[in-house]
Amino acid sequence: MAGELEGGKNKLSSEYSIGVVSRLTGIAAGTLRMWERRYSVAAPRRGEKKNRQYSAQDIERLTLMKRLVDKGHAPSKIAKLTTDSMSELLTATQSLANKRTPQKAIDVIAVGERFMVEGNQLSGQLRAVRKHRSLDLLTQSREVAKADVLIMEIATLQPTSGEIIRELVTKCGALGAIVIFRISTQRTLSALENAGTVCLRDPVSIEHISRACQVMFNGTAGNNQMDPGYGGNTGNLFTPDQLRQIASLSPAIKCECPHHLADLITNLNAFEQYSAECINNSPEDRDLHEDLRVTSARSRALLEQALKRLMKAENIVITET
Repeated sequence: MAGELEGGKNKLSSEYSIGVVSRLTGIAAGTLRMWERRYSVAAPRRGEKKNRQYSAQDIERLTLMKRLVDKGHAPSKIAKLTTDSMSELLTATQSLANKRTPQKAIDVIAVGERFMVEGNQLSGQLRAVRKHRSLDLLTQSREVAKADVLIMEIATLQPTSGEIIRELVTKCGALGAIVIFRISTQRTLSALENAGTVCLRDPVSIEHISRACQVMFNGTAGNNQMDPGYGGNTGNLFTPDQLRQIASLSPAIKCECPHHLADLITNLNAFEQYSAECINNSPEDRDLHEDLRVTSARSRALLEQALKRLMKAENIVITET
């Protein structure tokens, strides 16, 4: 059938859905929409159902923009550049970083579709000695290259994933593994992290993956230090009373971002508590509800940090309680 979609990709016109683009670039779907609306960095075609369809050129441009933003460049400035200019700026930025901190190359084996996309190159001191499109292709390979770090996309982590990862790490002679996943029970996730595997929930950027590799190789920090708010036991930055104060403020700028963020955080606090109560009431669903609680806690912690930055920029002061 013309225009038939397979895995989010239009087979005839090589167009990609927003979900696929989010996974390949490490940019959240909401951020993709915001960048399109605010900066016009990409112009995806609208399909018959008004859904966005991105071209390979769009993906290349978005990937470059994400990597430049991760390196500190302002998105409003980058979006005005041509794709070639973005690429040149990224090369120049990386060149300056390499001159500033010359380090030994880290050999990695990268497994996953995102690493096969042109322009999605690992940054910094990382050197991909081998790339595989899927985990099955790596496990079936007769000759496995030696590497310092093994990076793998595994969409769903299972209780058996730990054994598979350990075998591959040993086979590659690697220091450890970094797993990029989407779904996992808390029990499985904890077991992997306790065994030394760094687990990053998708969507995650190439820059973040590269930093995780450098941290693992140099042994300077654990996963939770590298990714603030990643763990489930994240303390609240704001009390319920402070959130109510923020929600009722009228900021100087003509937007209601503080109000909306306070509302979102309040709702996430409520859902976090609700999930915790579900754990107690339904033991058979403990892993599922624990995952929901941890995910809502991570989301809440990230939004609290965003609200803190916004309040500083807006000079918003609230009463300590």
